[in-house]
Amino acid sequence: MNYIILLFIVIGISLLSFFLMGKDIFHPIVISTLCYAVSIFFCIIMIPFWQYDIAVNSIVVATITFLSIFIFSLVANKLAIKIELKKYNGNLVYINDFSQKKKTIVFLIAILFAISIIKNYYDIAYKYGFEGAWYEITKISMSAKNAHLSYGAQLLRKNTYMQYFLKGITYCSIFLFVYNVWRCKKNIKSNLYLICFMIPYLSVIYVSGWRTDFLFILVFTLMMIGLNIDKSNSKLKHYLRYILILCVFFIVVLSLWIITAVIRNGDNFNFYDVINYVSTYIGGGIVNFDQYLNGTISFPASNVFGRRVFVNIYSYLNRLHLTNVSIPSSVFPMGGVLKTNIYSGLFRGYDDFGLMGNCLYLGIIFFIYSFVYTILSKYKNLHFLSILYAYYCYPICLMGVEEAFSIFFISTMPLYVIVFYGITYYFMIHKSIKQGG
Repeated sequence: MNYIILLFIVIGISLLSFFLMGKDIFHPIVISTLCYAVSIFFCIIMIPFWQYDIAVNSIVVATITFLSIFIFSLVANKLAIKIELKKYNGNLVYINDFSQKKKTIVFLIAILFAISIIKNYYDIAYKYGFEGAWYEITKISMSAKNAHLSYGAQLLRKNTYMQYFLKGITYCSIFLFVYNVWRCKKNIKSNLYLICFMIPYLSVIYVSGWRTDFLFILVFTLMMIGLNIDKSNSKLKHYLRYILILCVFFIVVLSLWIITAVIRNGDNFNFYDVINYVSTYIGGGIVNFDQYLNGTISFPASNVFGRRVFVNIYSYLNRLHLTNVSIPSSVFPMGGVLKTNIYSGLFRGYDDFGLMGNCLYLGIIFFIYSFVYTILSKYKNLHFLSILYAYYCYPICLMGVEEAFSIFFISTMPLYVIVFYGITYYFMIHKSIKQGG
């Protein structure tokens, strides 16, 4: 079976990366290849049901691409090791200088913002046809999401900005908790109040219907742990502990997806349907990409350079009337034997630039990830950069599912994130460092 061959190749590249990147299981290339291996594994266990195996062409393309990513990552790692930033290599600062007044202000702001946003989602659901009771939150969340997908319904601009601040409060709280407990070795109990700051945004996510935001938070937390745990000890038990962290992360993610599938199926719950839904999401991209490579799935040709990778840039320029480019939807049409619209993280760049162009495109992206990660692992006090890095790590976990780098980076979203998270960081963390130092 070609799936098994590809699985061994990807795991081999992951192990090679692990040993050459300082035996760091949280390094971007290691995490990415492990996640891709998980996608392949789900394809393997579903062979009796899907009756599909990939062609040799897919093995060649994936192998060349991941080897290129590995080379770019290795070069970045070597360069970052040589860089000296003495200014940021000072003593650790325990960031816990929150007065009761500041805690109250942050929590009240989070609550008020969450109420405003949730009311907005309720209004959207009722405006576009929901007729149930106000406490039927699951149905309301599905209605609000469907209104967005079918009619383009959006939050009010003020609530969109509030949501950015809520995210900033949540991610800063996670950073503080992990940094204080894992890196500064402080008592968990004295930092539990930070969890309260996260509850308003978690409530917003649930009502919004966009369950993937829960995965954003889980990935962010995982990457924060990876940045803040002590990696100087090379004993086997420490590696096993890190592997356990990854396993727990995967189990939580899988459980979340299964719960989502059960909710979607409702009274028509069927165990096979749920497992097929989860497996299709995790491994379906590899199947669809194989069919794309072999011509079973095809897309209209276009002369627009980078129409898939630069789709957000073209869309923005079109709105400004600077260009008039016909661009494809960022949501791909359903297709293939699995009737799914995911094509793996190798698709967008390959469709735009070909094999070598995609190797260069993804290689540059992983060069940046590897470089930044190595710098953050060396220096203890690059707090805001750590938050931005962990937030933008979501795409590296999706290589078997979707190429999300272009959606995250090649758009105007990074500017909003830097501004709103920066304001939140300054108020919650930066001032506390100055006062606590």
